[in-house]
Amino acid sequence: MRGKWHLIAVSAIIGIIAITLRLLFLYGIFFLWLYLLFKNKRIRIVDIMIMCSTCFIFSFYYYPSNQNKILDGEVQDFMGTITSEIDSTPLKTSFVFHDAITNQDLLVTNFKNEEDLSSSTTWKTGATCQLQGSPEIPPVSKNPGQFNYQEYLFKQKITYLITIEQSDLKCTGSSFENELFTLRKNIIVKIEREISSFASGWLQALLLGRDALIDEKAIINVFERWGLSHLLAISGLHVGLISSFVYFILIKTGMVTKEKAFYLLLALLMVYPFISGGAPSVWRAAWMTILGFIMMKNKINLGMIDSLSIVFFICVLFDKQIIYQLGFQFSFLVTLSILLSKHFITRSSGKLNLIFRISFISLVSVLPIQIAHFYFLNPLSLILNTIVVPYFSIIVMPVLFLMLLSIYFFPFLTTLIDSTFIHLHQPALSIIEWIDQKWYYPWIIGEFPIYYYIPYYLCLFFLFIALDDKKKRMAILNGLVLIGLVFWIACRPYINGNGTITMLDVGQGDSIIIELPYRKGVIVIDAAGTMESDFKTPSDRTYQQVIKPYLYSRGIGNIDLVVLSHADHDHIGSLPFLLEEFPVQRIVTSTYFTPPQELANVIKKEEINWDYLKKDEHFMIDQQQFYVMHPEVNQEAENDNSLVIASKIGSLMWLFTGDISADVEQILVKNYPNIKVDVLKVAHHGSHSSTSSSFLQAFRPQIALISVGENNQYNHPDQDVIERLSKENIIIYRTDKQGAIQYTYKNTGDQGTFSSFLP
Repeated sequence: MRGKWHLIAVSAIIGIIAITLRLLFLYGIFFLWLYLLFKNKRIRIVDIMIMCSTCFIFSFYYYPSNQNKILDGEVQDFMGTITSEIDSTPLKTSFVFHDAITNQDLLVTNFKNEEDLSSSTTWKTGATCQLQGSPEIPPVSKNPGQFNYQEYLFKQKITYLITIEQSDLKCTGSSFENELFTLRKNIIVKIEREISSFASGWLQALLLGRDALIDEKAIINVFERWGLSHLLAISGLHVGLISSFVYFILIKTGMVTKEKAFYLLLALLMVYPFISGGAPSVWRAAWMTILGFIMMKNKINLGMIDSLSIVFFICVLFDKQIIYQLGFQFSFLVTLSILLSKHFITRSSGKLNLIFRISFISLVSVLPIQIAHFYFLNPLSLILNTIVVPYFSIIVMPVLFLMLLSIYFFPFLTTLIDSTFIHLHQPALSIIEWIDQKWYYPWIIGEFPIYYYIPYYLCLFFLFIALDDKKKRMAILNGLVLIGLVFWIACRPYINGNGTITMLDVGQGDSIIIELPYRKGVIVIDAAGTMESDFKTPSDRTYQQVIKPYLYSRGIGNIDLVVLSHADHDHIGSLPFLLEEFPVQRIVTSTYFTPPQELANVIKKEEINWDYLKKDEHFMIDQQQFYVMHPEVNQEAENDNSLVIASKIGSLMWLFTGDISADVEQILVKNYPNIKVDVLKVAHHGSHSSTSSSFLQAFRPQIALISVGENNQYNHPDQDVIERLSKENIIIYRTDKQGAIQYTYKNTGDQGTFSSFLP
């Protein structure tokens, strides 16, 4: 099968994708592909048999299995094995536990108390344990675009979470992996003891796969925005550099012969993935290097693409779930793309041009997956990668590697290397942050539909072939098709006649986003926030986990209007973060709105138009008009001064009530006796002080939307409110039970449909 391993790998991938994503039509495409290959005499009958067998074997291998269900919430006994590294922090210890009875993986967590600040010495990788606990299903995402923690764990075969008391766990034995993980911990302890925290964070990130220790969270965000995260995650570049350093030192210093250096390097490549945290890209690079050395040693002529295909099979057979990991997908796609366009890359003149071409190939090869996960593209990242990658390869990595060697062999040089690294790297990071502040212009695209993957990668494949064969006309044609495809995906909202109103599940707070048809306007009504654990410091958690992902997933990069009902943190807490990242044209509040000083400073800094409105005034976005019904006079209470607005959207009359009480509801009933409301945003999260019977009978809503936190401390929504709504035969949607609530309507004026994110 020499020269055809890539065909077998593609057959396996088709089988995996077809069965896991339920895209059964791919089998038809697979057979058509086989026919075309056979017709063009590229494969024989025996090859067809092998490829078909591979496709269906891997389909069966990845076919969802029926697992024995664990009773959620009931205290149970489990017997099994610890299968992961023990992750221990001052607050908790966690690990993956394989239960032998149900054949399921569980994520076990033990929160430490003051009397027990060290994990049990019997908790080791490979240990057989007996534990007792109450299993819980991992939380699921409740909003569009939100990170799905349950799906993330399920793709690692982790089906339940268990929190245990330390006394519940008794373990015996360990595995060889535990010795490697212990070695890793010992190296980390020595690094943290011998060098500065700044250098230690970067050394552990780039050589040991622990980027969480980098002191500045801001720089990690900058690297993510500019597509430089691959430099913080150990990749094939790191493995190649480390292998080259080790081989060079062993040979040039005369420490060992070439024969012994070969075997020492193989041993290092087998051990290093464990020491570096076991990232998929490390395993891929390590196996590729090992396979290359073995072929070179035995004079076996096997192409690089075939080698990559064999490594793919090795990785998947060793770890079935690895194919779901983003690092694995990125690593193989980038490597394959570089191999397919190797002649185009090597024909470049100058090293900067070479790096630019590699960066370009890397970017376009993973673009659909990147957009599917992060929803945006930063075109200028190509230029920054061209500069930063050589800096890390030529300066940062060698210096860090020498620092690590000096800790063990030349301790008298460690301080000097540490100081040199700080003086080099801190100014470089400052320059990168300055570039981020001045030149960061993300292109927010939104979701990348899965059915666009096939035309994209077909065009990309032909683009690589054309570039490799110097067929400029064909390369330009395929390049234009790729650009057009991405533009089409980004422009879809502007040719879509549907509008949406989405009440996000932000916990105990409010945040509603209105998207007018043809993207003629985006209106945000309130932007709920949360506090840190000290209950004093504003947190960006709700913004980063719910509001921003939703806006990005919808391809929203600009906001036309923000409406703030009142100044409570559960309605405006995320607004400062929103204003710093999104261009906002206008803010509307009530006349009696008093903003916190921090918010006022941000609004002044961003130079945003701020309008104060009161009863009987209105505002408009495109042709969509909003009418202010309250307040008219100062009610002397923040909640009762909430801006109450009404608007007819999608043939339905909507009433947005903020946190008004029953007293204000009676004012509305008196002032507007003839208004009928179709959709009511229930006031104050369903508090007993609002949503009175007389108010419901006067306005006669058909739909009630309640934005409320699950298991909140206020016991919202109040049971009396639910009963009053039910008595009036009003359909109730609530975010704590159903997640985000969305209303979709057409521009024709016909009534739209309501849907909930959770079933």
